[in-house]
Amino acid sequence: MLSRALVQIAAIAALASALTIRDDAAEVVEAVEYEVKTDLLGRPGGSGGSLKRLDWKDVKPLIPTTWSGKNYGCKCAPGQSCWPGTSKWNQLNSTDASYEYKMDIQNVLTNTMDETPRGASTSGCTYVNEADPYQPNWGDRFWGSGYPGLQTARAKWDPKGVFYATATPGTEDWEVIDYGTKFLRKLWDQ
Repeated sequence: MLSRALVQIAAIAALASALTIRDDAAEVVEAVEYEVKTDLLGRPGGSGGSLKRLDWKDVKPLIPTTWSGKNYGCKCAPGQSCWPGTSKWNQLNSTDASYEYKMDIQNVLTNTMDETPRGASTSGCTYVNEADPYQPNWGDRFWGSGYPGLQTARAKWDPKGVFYATATPGTEDWEVIDYGTKFLRKLWDQ
């Protein structure tokens, strides 16, 4: 179980990281979803960055922004945000963006925004379905010291590596060839 203080630190680190990257906060990509809990997230306030409890009135209501209702955004009126830098935020869904644009955003998310929380917990953990397969050493980060054993088991039951699931042992040979389509080159080259 994580302590409340650790969760507060991680949440603040994530926000600080986001504000460091996107000072004007022109967009929040659909890949980033945060569930805000009022009793876990502190906010900077006053001199010295003291923490104050985040009240529900400070959190703008989440509203659907796409036809599917899957993606949610938070529209904030200027001057009404709990953090001044976020008062200009408005989610822009990138459902019709090019693959190159989405990968550029993924690169920023993985190598800049997520770097601070990863550094705060070098022995952290993640749920596989929330894992970021683009981060460095993802096998060790998700599976720890058991990763080589999992690769061995995978090779036993799937020797050609034809079954694919994101961020699972044995998927290193798969590559993206066209707008997210996966391709197992070693089978093609045989």
